[in-house]
Amino acid sequence: MGLPESEGETILGQEGHIPVNVELPLSVGIPVDYVADQDIRLRLYRRLADTQNESEVDAMAAEFADRFGALPEAVQNLIYQMKVKIKADAAGLATIGVEADQLVLRYPPLPEGVTARNLPNLGSQARTGKNAYWLPYTTQIDTWQVRLMDVLGELGKTPLMR
Repeated sequence: MGLPESEGETILGQEGHIPVNVELPLSVGIPVDYVADQDIRLRLYRRLADTQNESEVDAMAAEFADRFGALPEAVQNLIYQMKVKIKADAAGLATIGVEADQLVLRYPPLPEGVTARNLPNLGSQARTGKNAYWLPYTTQIDTWQVRLMDVLGELGKTPLMR
């Protein structure tokens, strides 16, 4: 989505860690008409990618607003995606994406000989599979965005072993 991968707050410094890949149906980025200078845009992307927790992401959002004015939708989406990435990483997820009109929250591949991961039941918020959760996806952006953050919050309370 145009942004270098970042690492979440709970796993920084772990060798061999692969950051979460987040592919959401959102337009993300820092538009040229918002920050015209390419060097500044690249530095902002890098700083945002280096954030380690949600409060740092919020501080970056406040800095964007102070320096450049109200955040356009693509920047708001970028901020949201970074928060999703941090929460997903803390929960031990490998990927988040959309498949067959559902958001899929997938853990890293199962170790050899293991047929399913013991995933906690999240009730009606998500359907549980052997190595992933599926959440209903609708075009009502507020609905799925709130649901996704709720589910990630629940998963973060008891992260699974990678």
